[in-house]
Amino acid sequence: MAVLIVLAFVLALCHLVYEGILLPSMRLRLRFMTFELRDRLRVLAHDRGDSLDSKVYHHVHNSLNGTLRLLYQIDIRMAWDIRRILREDPKLVKRIMKRAKEVEACDIPEIRDIQKEHGKIITCALLANSAGFFIMALPAFLVLAATICALRRMNHCRERMRRYSEELACLPEQQLERKLNLSEPLLVS
Repeated sequence: MAVLIVLAFVLALCHLVYEGILLPSMRLRLRFMTFELRDRLRVLAHDRGDSLDSKVYHHVHNSLNGTLRLLYQIDIRMAWDIRRILREDPKLVKRIMKRAKEVEACDIPEIRDIQKEHGKIITCALLANSAGFFIMALPAFLVLAATICALRRMNHCRERMRRYSEELACLPEQQLERKLNLSEPLLVS
């Protein structure tokens, strides 16, 4: 019991350090990286002028602004909700695919580079924001793993007992007594 209390305290301390110290720094770094991408996009729009399709510019710019607004909320739950929404709304999926094709069709490679780096930032935010959940879920995963291991061990032992029982059932009585060094017979008349 004391081990469980100490383990819970250590996990709570790890969670506190992660959520209170490390995660805000990671989010700030991701936020600055997103600002940098947005600034690169704006400079690119200024330098390229009319050669950059305004529709593509607005798609990428709005996407970067959305990431800045929702950066601290991007986690497993949000990814799961988005997956569910996309499954339920095929029109939205078509719209997203159309926008993605427009960005991919852009003949300016820097736009595609910005989009790829943006995807990496979102992935990092997803992992960083979800890590606190995994710290708190670790005991449940350990209990689950121990249970699975114990069940496998029990099945192995049960199988061995069944095999030994079958062997003992086929062994003649005199040989069994001799093998076990019994002075009295096993069967009582």
